[in-house]
Amino acid sequence: MSDQNSSQGVQYQQRIVAFLDILGFRDLVIRSESDQNAFNKVIDSIIKIKRIADVRPTGYDYHASTFSDNIAISAKIDVESLHYIFISIEALTTNLMQIGCLCRGSVVVGNLVHNENMVFGRGLVSAHDFENRLAKYPRIVLDDNIVDMVRQLTPEDTLGAMKRKLFRDFDGMYCMHYLNDLADIDINIPIKENPKLIVAYTTSYYMNKSIESCTSDPSAFEKYRYFSDYWRDAVDSPQALSGRGLIPEISIPQSLLDRRRRPFKTGID
Repeated sequence: MSDQNSSQGVQYQQRIVAFLDILGFRDLVIRSESDQNAFNKVIDSIIKIKRIADVRPTGYDYHASTFSDNIAISAKIDVESLHYIFISIEALTTNLMQIGCLCRGSVVVGNLVHNENMVFGRGLVSAHDFENRLAKYPRIVLDDNIVDMVRQLTPEDTLGAMKRKLFRDFDGMYCMHYLNDLADIDINIPIKENPKLIVAYTTSYYMNKSIESCTSDPSAFEKYRYFSDYWRDAVDSPQALSGRGLIPEISIPQSLLDRRRRPFKTGID
């Protein structure tokens, strides 16, 4: 059969494009050859990425593709689709946090071909470039197109609350607030009946384990230090969960907590 018409019907579309990467995955794979815990974490990470990619929501022009420890997600350009992509990213980051893994990524707008067989285009190149150059830390950076989509929402809009899912970081970059769902934990509900508190406890426990294992790696340690700051700003301080003994504190030696952060505040200036 001739391949001359194999591109028939395939064309670029302007799409929302998200690209996410599991941090430290290369070193984790190397360690997995001699460390069973590392091997288990590699398997768990890939399974969690695959679960997100396998979701096929009805009513959305939504595609997801995985490449080892990376996932690319795209959807048509509208607020509802952006909201669903944010939900997908929150699900992935939450799942990874609970095994002590960090994730960084980006959400941009650009030309893309994305279907069940292929994904390529400048949109993917831009998303990868944003993630690689600008994310740096375990955060999800957003391009101006995404920020503008959310900025135009009003409190009366059905998805107006999406503004709370954005924050401006210490270097001026707008980021997705993937810990937003954990910022309002009801501490009066017993932990066995409190899914958010279970997530917070599990995340704290396994993040501390990961920090203990990477103290000799300055690059990895800096990323966990960033997450510790973000966690304390977004989750720990408002409810004083650690102070009440409800979850373990994510502990970074005080000597390494000298980077100044701007006050944490969600929304858009």
